[in-house]
This record gives sequence, structure tokens and C-alpha cells, in this order.
Amino acid sequence: METTEKYCLVGDELIGALLAHFPINTPLHFQKEENMMKALWLASKKPEYTQLFEMYRFNEDGAWPYCIELAVAVRELHHGYTMATRLAMPYRFLESDHARFKKIIAPKLNATQTKQLILLAKEMQRAFLAN
Repeated sequence: METTEKYCLVGDELIGALLAHFPINTPLHFQKEENMMKALWLASKKPEYTQLFEMYRFNEDGAWPYCIELAVAVRELHHGYTMATRLAMPYRFLESDHARFKKIIAPKLNATQTKQLILLAKEMQRAFLAN
């Protein structure tokens, strides 16, 4: 059941919510970590995504924009991808990887956040995945 109240995504919930909209059972090839973080930072600046990024603050003083909560999630994602690549295994998401989003996060989002998330997920697929 969808709520009408706004829920603030925290920790790795935004990355989990985005990845829940990525293809299932399709081999994925990711960009570099810094490219993924830069894409998130650029998206956080867009007014249409303000509700999704409300609890995420980027430090822009380093070599590339950095948000600790998102960086940890991106690093773990990239680490899994790197390990799979080194073992010559295709990296892919399974239906079980989407369960957390469907059961825990999605019911807390309001209609506006859900629409924002779908748009952001499409944008991040283009930014995260290597051609």
C-alpha cells in the first residue's frame, strides 16, 4: 500500500532502490566508481530528484564529489562486479536482489517519490552501465 507521506531514504536505500529497477538476469558492465558517484552528484542537483536525495550530502572538495552513504554502497556494488569479472563470471541481478526494495522500501515511498525513482533509475542505468 502506497503512503501519502514523504519518506526520507537513508544509507544505502537509494542505491538499493535504483538497482531494483535495473535489468534482471542480464549481464551488467559497470563504469568506474568515480563516474558512478559523479552521476549521482549531478542527479542530486536536479530539482526533480530533491525528495530522493534529501538526506544525502555531497562533499565537493575532493577529486570527485563524494557522499559517504552512497560511496559505500557504490564501492560494495563495484567490488562485487570486479570480483565476478576476475572470476570470468557475468555480473547480474537476480529477482532475489530486488526483494528488499519490494518488501521494505517501496511501500514507504509516496507517489511523487516513486515517479522520481523510476526516472532516476533510467538515468542511472545510462550513467552506471558501460556500453
